[in-house]
Amino acid sequence: MAGDNRKQLDHSWRVNAQAWARAVRERRIESRRLATDQALVDAVLACRPARVLLVLLEVTPGA
Repeated sequence: MAGDNRKQLDHSWRVNAQAWARAVRERRIESRRLATDQALVDAVLACRPARVLLVLLEVTPGA
C-alpha cells in the first residue's frame, strides 16, 4: 500500500512539477506571494547571513 502511494506521489510530481515551478517563478500563486515567499526570506534573514546565493533550478519532466 505505501509503495503504491509513493508511486502515485512520484507520478504526480513528474506530471505537475514543471507547471508548478513556472507558476512560482512567475509569482502566479497568491498564497506564495502573500505569505510563503516572505516567510522564506524572513527565515534566511533570521540566520543573519553575510551572503545569500539564490539558485533557480529548471525542472525537467521525467528526470
